[in-house]
Amino acid sequence: MTKPTATQRLSTQGGVSVSGDVLVPLLHRVRLNGSEWRIVVAVLISSRPVSARELALGLRLDYGFVKRIVRGLVAWRILSATPEGLSFQPDVTRWAAAAAPAAGRQR
Repeated sequence: MTKPTATQRLSTQGGVSVSGDVLVPLLHRVRLNGSEWRIVVAVLISSRPVSARELALGLRLDYGFVKRIVRGLVAWRILSATPEGLSFQPDVTRWAAAAAPAAGRQR
């Protein structure tokens, strides 16, 4: 028996249906770029929590880049990180803007 590829692990069986109750608030409350959208949608349609590495492999993106985006999405509480992996936080009231950088901190 062979191990499934990252793309196969991220894919779902059959059609995927996502409630408008989840997507509409995301569209109106949060401004996401293309890569952020790809990551959120991949997590949202996954049948189980996924790791940043699985996302990077499945979406064919650099792991460091995915990790940076995931950290931001977790800081905004759009995604939640658990030992099992990343999952979507459907409760809009828990979403928050990312904290501003400290005043004296250099980038």
